[in-house]
Amino acid sequence: MNCTRILLLALVAALALPPAAPAKRRGAICATVKKGKKTPYVAIFSAFPAETRPVIAGMTVDEQVEIGGRPFYLGRIGRVRVIVGLVGIGLVNAENTARAVLGELNVAAVVFSGVAGSTSRIGEVVVPDDWVQRNMPAVWPANTALMAVARRAQGALVETLAHCTLVPPEAPNATERCLDFQPQMYVGGHGSSSDPYGGNAFPCPPGNNLGVLGCGLPPPPTGAITTAPIVAAAPGSTAQPDIVDMETAAVARVAAELDVPFLGIRGVSDGPGDPLGERGFPAQFFDYYVISADNAAIVARSVVAQLETLTKSKPGRKACKALAKGKWDDAAALLNP
Repeated sequence: MNCTRILLLALVAALALPPAAPAKRRGAICATVKKGKKTPYVAIFSAFPAETRPVIAGMTVDEQVEIGGRPFYLGRIGRVRVIVGLVGIGLVNAENTARAVLGELNVAAVVFSGVAGSTSRIGEVVVPDDWVQRNMPAVWPANTALMAVARRAQGALVETLAHCTLVPPEAPNATERCLDFQPQMYVGGHGSSSDPYGGNAFPCPPGNNLGVLGCGLPPPPTGAITTAPIVAAAPGSTAQPDIVDMETAAVARVAAELDVPFLGIRGVSDGPGDPLGERGFPAQFFDYYVISADNAAIVARSVVAQLETLTKSKPGRKACKALAKGKWDDAAALLNP
């Protein structure tokens, strides 16, 4: 058989094969304001009920679904279509749940809203540039365009971050405790996530538990539907972390693998600024997780509001076009003041 005939047979065989399945195309971020079944989502993840409760309080809930064995709400914050719920505590739960949600739905962007230990003061909110996972060499940067959106949100916060909270949180005998300063939002720095559970998934307690260790989804607003001590930086990163938790890096890694823009937002639950002194984790965490979760949610909602705002101006729509093409740096340049 001569070479020409071999090439012809190979060509015929190739033409007979079905075309390769196209890679899953994610929806454009600004398209999340549109109506219709094909409208993509902004996913807003948290780890435990108190973290997601203030996010849910600011949304309109359309329905509840189950993905990866966990409940989620589908709805909108303003005009932006969102899916909101818990990935669970720890790196293993966070990775598994993020993969399930991003594998099932058309998610245009992922935002993590939760609490963490930090070198910043209690109640303040940090949006790091990048994340590392302890004992893994890679660094997962936050999406440059979403970081620019976060900076716009920083200058346009509608709600003032809380500086007073009830201690112990959610207890009938709680008393008000106020910080000696007004918490601020900071954009930049480095985040680190660690796994204290030896590579095992942290289990859900029985029942629809809504406590710190629970996996139940807090109820939606009326009238709707018919963290860890500071750890060293991961190998491969020379920067000391400004914020530390047990989930965000895993979600950032999954988002990067699936080419979904990601942003991590963490309110400080244990760190400097405690009026009772530097007591550290876990004492500070159990006193301040509610105020830190509330403040993180304020920032998360402000970021989502900025996505809607982009669609209302000519410069914003220009940035939206860059976002739709995945030109993150170009979009960031248009969005940065």
